[in-house]
Amino acid sequence: MPIPGNLYYEIAMLQERTGKAAEKILYSTLHLPETVNLYYSDSHKYDFEAKVISVYANVKKNGRRNLVILDQSAFYPTSGGQQNDTGKLKIDNIGEVNVIDVIKVGKCVLHEIDADIPDDMDLVGAKCAGLVDAARRVQLLAHHTGTHIIFASCRKILGPHIWQAGAKKTPEQAHLDITHYKSLTHEEELAIENAANKLISECVNIKKGFMDKADAERDHGFTLYQGGVVPGNSLRVVDIEGVDTEACCGTHADNTAEVGWIKLIKTQRISDGIVRLYYVARDRAMEVMNGEASILTNLCSTWGVDKNQIEPTAYRFFNEHKRLGSLCSKQDQQILSLQVKVLLRDGERHLYYIKSEQENPTLYISYLPEFA
Repeated sequence: MPIPGNLYYEIAMLQERTGKAAEKILYSTLHLPETVNLYYSDSHKYDFEAKVISVYANVKKNGRRNLVILDQSAFYPTSGGQQNDTGKLKIDNIGEVNVIDVIKVGKCVLHEIDADIPDDMDLVGAKCAGLVDAARRVQLLAHHTGTHIIFASCRKILGPHIWQAGAKKTPEQAHLDITHYKSLTHEEELAIENAANKLISECVNIKKGFMDKADAERDHGFTLYQGGVVPGNSLRVVDIEGVDTEACCGTHADNTAEVGWIKLIKTQRISDGIVRLYYVARDRAMEVMNGEASILTNLCSTWGVDKNQIEPTAYRFFNEHKRLGSLCSKQDQQILSLQVKVLLRDGERHLYYIKSEQENPTLYISYLPEFA
């Protein structure tokens, strides 16, 4: 069944509350043909050949002529909360240049390169070869696919009221905002992380392809629109078989196993009814877990205990620190009291200098007024 009008309205209102204002369009591309996005057919395609369609001056960078539009591209532009690809282009008459940013304007993809093209050079029709940074792409792909996996896990653990309220994916980490009425407990965080990694280990296939909007709505319902209602009559549907189906134009794995592992870093309630989950996947997950393991190893070495003794040892150190801190505070007050009494008995001097050993000598400020 197509989505009823009132549900369209509710989805649109959620998108309006949580989305950012549309960025002002700085470049006109209506007269240019649509860029063929090669990453749609193959998220693991890193090299390709193309022709230059146009070159634009960069209005954000003092008019530098360094924005190249190609007839087809495997570079993913920043969109849907996912950061852009980077890599290299080898252009006839220019040579090899670095692609440092990729943006989408209308139906065209603009590649920002680190070299300026001379004003008198016409590159339209020039051949070029592109190479996407594979390591960056794979990490972004894992974080984006991980977003779908985390979302499905949240719905499984917390309930069907969960709705996506925003997301961001960078090579360093990703976060997902969900609609939820309270902060997550530690037990809920563990349950979500475990559910996500169980799904990864089950090696579920991920289907990606374009569908007629009416057919997609009939087959999958309004939960397709986690990122908001998509305009047009066609949807790109990402389907983690039997788990999660959404309309999404990002880069995704072909199987959940490619995500490797998901590590939930922290969660926090960022506003009334919205909870944010920070997490890492694949190589970044290994880096974070290795870092945590190194901390435990270093503590064992420093304290001279086994790993199973870290927690009781830490509690003992903390309790002793609190006890000794309270004792030192009382002793400092007694010492200050004696110092002031001695000074007050000296009727000849009127100025005194005392050097405090405290990092934050608030004791003198809070305790001296009673002697004033």
